[in-house]
Amino acid sequence: ENSCAFPDVFALAARPDKHDLLRHMDAVSSQIVSHLRATTHPGWRFRRAFHAHPSMTPVHLHIYSLDFEASPNMKTKRHYASFAWKTIPMEAVMNAVSKGAKPPMPLTSEPDLACLWCGSVLGTM
Repeated sequence: ENSCAFPDVFALAARPDKHDLLRHMDAVSSQIVSHLRATTHPGWRFRRAFHAHPSMTPVHLHIYSLDFEASPNMKTKRHYASFAWKTIPMEAVMNAVSKGAKPPMPLTSEPDLACLWCGSVLGTM
């Protein structure tokens, strides 16, 4: 059975026989972030997370920087929301799996458009 059989992180986390795959994803993504910080992006903040409701399968992990306002690709509130508060951090997934629990669901309602770092309300995008 390959990862294509798992549409989201909840399905993958529900299978103890697939937890090694999650641990591998955690380790490799952590190495990638460490490499980025040590080479081309020192001082940057990164997040490793799964979309709670992915728009594509198979299950996949995102690694992204938190400099959303500097990105010309972050154009809409919906796109911002999909990465800002509709994701499940890798750390939360691994914590849940280690306790035999389900990964936490992110917010279901959309809060005001706010900065991920300081919480200040942002204008429209």
